[in-house]
Amino acid sequence: MMARQLAKITISSLAIAAAIQTANAETLRIEVNKASILQLNETPTTIIIGNPALADVTPQDNNLLVLVGKASGRTNIIILDAAGNIMHNYDIAVQEEQSGNLTMFRAGAQWTYSCSPYCERVVNPNDDPEAFGANLGQVMSKMQQMTVAAQEAAASISSEVSSTISGGVASTGGITPLAQLPELQTFTILPPD
Repeated sequence: MMARQLAKITISSLAIAAAIQTANAETLRIEVNKASILQLNETPTTIIIGNPALADVTPQDNNLLVLVGKASGRTNIIILDAAGNIMHNYDIAVQEEQSGNLTMFRAGAQWTYSCSPYCERVVNPNDDPEAFGANLGQVMSKMQQMTVAAQEAAASISSEVSSTISGGVASTGGITPLAQLPELQTFTILPPD
């Protein structure tokens, strides 16, 4: 009889301790598009991100975690050890950088600017869809221009190298003719749905 009561008290105590540990999650504040370092005392086995659209975690050597804010909002990260025990439970507050930013509202539509020292529109998913799409289109156009410039530079270097080594590229297996090398691939980043 006494053993049953002791077992009930022990189980209740463990349940309360687990609830307190979860409730007392530490809050980490990170900025959108910036990396932060989190140093752990132990090596984590499993990392669970509540909302991967808001933050990303990349484990590194020496028990380091790199946290990157993706979009404004709140989520959490739970870190488990090899036995599945909770090592840490962090609330994550992801926010836009406050200094140098300007948010303007026109007819209920939000437009975001970065002012350092001159104001320029920035891509912010919280902006008005029309403003976001137009700004994203400008960014994509600039990226395409940079890709073309990189391809032209690579072609220029390639022609200089080919004339230097008589139409091929040196490798450990001999010389590979430039015509047999794969073409430079380009990728397009699409806006979220």
